[in-house]
Amino acid sequence: MRIFLSSTRNDWDLARDLARRLRGMGLHVFTDEKVEEPGEELVQLLQRRLRTSDEVIFLLTQNSIASEKIMFEIGAALSLRKKITPIIVGVDADKLPPMIKHLPHVRYAEVTDYLAKLKKRNGAPVKVHA
Repeated sequence: MRIFLSSTRNDWDLARDLARRLRGMGLHVFTDEKVEEPGEELVQLLQRRLRTSDEVIFLLTQNSIASEKIMFEIGAALSLRKKITPIIVGVDADKLPPMIKHLPHVRYAEVTDYLAKLKKRNGAPVKVHA
């Protein structure tokens, strides 16, 4: 399974942690962390990664809910009819961008449960710790 993980520069520490956990589950994770300068090549790269992803995760914080980059990626993911999972950190659900406000979201504090469900959906065995 291929995951596109979208975040802003200010949230890269959270995004790195989430990407590490996803990769630890054997998933392929695309991020835009290493792409520094915006431009035509960046847009094409993001579009290609979105097209080839099975699911798109948006890490939404106070830093990102007004980001033009995030809004572009949300619009692109919606137009491609991708499964979208907003993961919210320190943001009320009613403050989410209107185009994804209706989608089920995951609070970062509940991300472990989400990852277990994702792993199960991906067909990998889920270990239950007593």
